[in-house]
Amino acid sequence: MFISKENFYALISCKVLFFIHYYITSLVNKNVPEPYMDEIFHMDQNRRYCNGDFSWNDKITTPPAMYLLTYKFFCYNERFFNSFLYPLTFLVLLYFRRYYFKTIESILESHLNVLCVMVLPVFFQSTSLYYTDQLSLISVFLAFNSNPYLAAFFFGVAVLTRQTNIVLCLLYLGILFVKTIDTKNYISSFFVFLKKSFLQIVLILLCISFVVFYNNGKIVLGDHSAHTPVLHFPQMFYFMAFCCVSTLPYFTLSIKKNLRFLYKNIVLSIILLFIFNILIYKFTYAHPYLLADNRHFTFYIWRKLLNFHTYSKYIISPLYLL
Repeated sequence: MFISKENFYALISCKVLFFIHYYITSLVNKNVPEPYMDEIFHMDQNRRYCNGDFSWNDKITTPPAMYLLTYKFFCYNERFFNSFLYPLTFLVLLYFRRYYFKTIESILESHLNVLCVMVLPVFFQSTSLYYTDQLSLISVFLAFNSNPYLAAFFFGVAVLTRQTNIVLCLLYLGILFVKTIDTKNYISSFFVFLKKSFLQIVLILLCISFVVFYNNGKIVLGDHSAHTPVLHFPQMFYFMAFCCVSTLPYFTLSIKKNLRFLYKNIVLSIILLFIFNILIYKFTYAHPYLLADNRHFTFYIWRKLLNFHTYSKYIISPLYLL
């Protein structure tokens, strides 16, 4: 059986990525042999499972999917689990790009575009540690790539990896509903939506089970005191700033156009700026973990930029308009 040229090069890329990631992880193990940052909790929990102890560490706030998938095969070598996932993530993202964007590009272009995402420093650094980031990402993308029935399974894995993935599950439900909606009759559209396949019911039950789990303001397992829900609107501004910096070549191309739009709509710009500053004033929070751990870049962004001066977070607010 022959495989297409496109699939052949995809498999070659996967092999190369596996060996590169395996080598990098080996270097991390050599230079940082002890658990690092949150690995202290994750590795401890996995090794409990390895020893047949399924008691729960009450400091862990993530569900147990990662430990259940690794304790049989990666005991005391937990970081290499991500070396196994890394090439699979490449394949899933490659398929996602082809399926949803349907862009006409060469094999090299498509591979490089996917690699740009996979070597994003915030993501890549976490893949060399025993963190949930990569398993969470691949589960969500498999859910969006899959047929409706498999999507329910992969969203289940995603939510059992990170509870916040329930938001993406709801997004997927919304996309399915929009595809079946009849603007002339919303009620009948909803029942058509439910009858279309069993998947919708499964996903809704998944969402409901998450709501049932939400009890007395507690939205996570483990350390409830440090994980309480708040309205943190400035986080959207941080996210937009992160996206712009991460895609700087594309972002710089649109700055002139954005400035022109803001200038032509000066009243709207002033209103938006006013709203942004109100949101910053009323809803800015600094998580205790952010303030306590100087091993994160965000610690220095908060200390040296956002909280450098009482008014520093307001001074940079016009940048969010871009």
